[in-house]
Amino acid sequence: LQGVLYYALERFPLSERFLLTTLTQARELQDNQLEIRILSELGKLYLKWGRLQEAQGYLEQGLQLGTMMQADLQLQTCHENLVRVCEQQQNFERALFHHREFYRLERARFNATAEKQRLALRMSLDIERTERESFHQQQRNVELEELARRDGMTGLYNHRTFQEILRDLLSAERPLTLLLLDVDHFKSYNDTYGHPSGDAVLQRLAQVLQESIRTGDTAARYGGEEFALILLGDSPESAQEIATRLGTAVREASFPHRQITVSIGVALATVGITPAQLVATADVALYEAKKRGRDCWAKAA
Repeated sequence: LQGVLYYALERFPLSERFLLTTLTQARELQDNQLEIRILSELGKLYLKWGRLQEAQGYLEQGLQLGTMMQADLQLQTCHENLVRVCEQQQNFERALFHHREFYRLERARFNATAEKQRLALRMSLDIERTERESFHQQQRNVELEELARRDGMTGLYNHRTFQEILRDLLSAERPLTLLLLDVDHFKSYNDTYGHPSGDAVLQRLAQVLQESIRTGDTAARYGGEEFALILLGDSPESAQEIATRLGTAVREASFPHRQITVSIGVALATVGITPAQLVATADVALYEAKKRGRDCWAKAA
């Protein structure tokens, strides 16, 4: 196919033209084998070209046709390329799904091949290769699962993971303290210095928080310029010490353009409290800290 040849030469516009023409012809001839191959090649072309939406569209068409045809090898190729597309889109949950489907099909293909092959040496080599790939796939799955739990900008746990951790700890009746932090005058900072500088502030603040908490505590990006800390233990004195230390650490840290401060709301978990109730309590305390003039902390009554 000329389209494949031009792709190899990285002459993407020519490759696109020939592949689209061939796709039209394949559909007119109702040649499903050729159609799914061209869909896969178009997906690969647009992925390398950086046109991710188009790559995703053609690869998903390939999945639909491949499923109808039970064309496992072509399905594998589509899933493999969709992993790369979703990773570049930072859609790690979807990337993990395609990764698992690729591995499932690979295992199925291996099993079918193993049944046909009777030579012990060949079977041994195939098993060894599959085990090695399985190990790498499992490692990759763990990496993707962890990425799906993290906030893409700061590297802290994301809102969903925060809610899961808080729910599990409260269900286990673990004593804990919740801190909600909000960057003071962040909108004004963004308006003055621009959103890239604002992003740098959030990233630096995440580092400060991570460095300031203890092993076993949890730092998460709650949303926007708000962060949440789950501290194990329910001592008011300890909560006060940590909140004070955090405020000082942020105040003394270096940020682009000017000093940054935070307001902090502190809430201690009580028996039977729900995650929503605890968050609401900390939010009231955060509002109180802002009323006091910001750059301070307040504890819920």
